Amino acid sequence: LEEIQKNGNGDIVIVAHAGVVRGYLSGLLDISPNDVFTIPQPCAGITILKETDRGLEPEKIGWRMPDFLDKEEIRYLYHKCGTPEGTVRHMEAAARFIGILEGKMKCSDYRWNLLRKAALVHDICRTQKEHAKAGAGILRKEGYWEIAKLVEGHHSSEGMVDTEQGETSALSEEDLLFYADKRVQEDWIVSLDDRFGASIGKCSAPEAKEKHQRLYKKANDIERKIEKAAGGKGK
Repeated sequence: LEEIQKNGNGDIVIVAHAGVVRGYLSGLLDISPNDVFTIPQPCAGITILKETDRGLEPEKIGWRMPDFLDKEEIRYLYHKCGTPEGTVRHMEAAARFIGILEGKMKCSDYRWNLLRKAALVHDICRTQKEHAKAGAGILRKEGYWEIAKLVEGHHSSEGMVDTEQGETSALSEEDLLFYADKRVQEDWIVSLDDRFGASIGKCSAPEAKEKHQRLYKKANDIERKIEKAAGGKGK
């Protein structure tokens, strides 16, 4: 590979068995042969190396195109993660709400199809502790890096905090997925007041109540930005 890279021009594409790729990467990353299967190599996954001053370094490992996450693949992930049917219906409703946002905002700056896919898998590990992080970990192992990034941030209370001037930062795709999730209770689209009013009763500890309030504030911040982007056409 080093000889090909040294004498070639432009990008180099090498097609190899996953075991060969893992073997090469274990040497490149100094990973023990006993841990070689910790290197993700999903079917049709792509590993991208970049040349740096220190030599070749991985830019992406086991990456797959988001388009590969079709209906069949999504059902496979539900089965693999033991996702309850009620949670599946919730995610399907969140994906439908992403479609509503797309029509309302009429903005081409966002990857709406990617957001719909993320909505369909954002709670695949809902029964686990730190479910957003757990779901993102599964998706990264399957090669869906961009979708994993969206899923990991869909339940975070960080960001979108008002400044003293009453301004907020620009909406990100993570913000839109966060908002879609918070507008769906079970599999019904509801208002933020209804959604958070129903969930506050589950918070008994002061820390839980504080986080609940931060999530509610963030959702309202995002909603105001969406209404502004849509020209104030109402909720």
